[in-house]
Amino acid sequence: MPIETRSIPIETPESADLADLRCIDEDLTKVGQLCMSAITMARDPNHDIWLVDGIIAAAVVRYARCFKIGGATRFRLDVSDVLPELLAEHEFFAKLRSAHVAHDVAPFEHAVILAEIAYDGETPVEVVGVSRMQWNARLLSQKDAERLSALAAAVSVEVVRPMRIRKSAALLQALRAMPIEEVLKAKKPPDSLFGTTPFKTRTQRPKGRAG
Repeated sequence: MPIETRSIPIETPESADLADLRCIDEDLTKVGQLCMSAITMARDPNHDIWLVDGIIAAAVVRYARCFKIGGATRFRLDVSDVLPELLAEHEFFAKLRSAHVAHDVAPFEHAVILAEIAYDGETPVEVVGVSRMQWNARLLSQKDAERLSALAAAVSVEVVRPMRIRKSAALLQALRAMPIEEVLKAKKPPDSLFGTTPFKTRTQRPKGRAG
């Protein structure tokens, strides 16, 4: 008679990292989907350039959050994980995220304030008002979307998925080496599976996390 198999959610340092890797892979998939939407839209000669720019900017943010930037408390990829042949493209989009998409005053954006001056012939008389002239020196385009889509796919296939396989095998070996009672103690309570709100995040990792 076959033994019944039951699945239980567990929370250990290793399983937390593996779960985060799965989320990273999902983010990279969404990067590709966003980029494909922007590429399809950009093929229309009458497309909205600002909407395309916004979609690609969202893809840039999703890509960048897969990596250690700022005070991340969850497992994230490190730049050292990126294969040498992908590093130049990775650095381009990482800098684009920091200097253009996510920065409060982006150097790619430029604005000029104009003083409106009344003249009597060639003689300036008084300032009658102010206005502004603003433009973006760098709009994200179909080419950017194509490059980012290819990069995200390569990182997913060449970096994240092999890492998931290794970590999954290591976790299975560790769990099998533990007494079954200890494994059951690692079970997550049902009400913690998705948190109390959609925005609940893990702010503290379990002690003893593997490096």
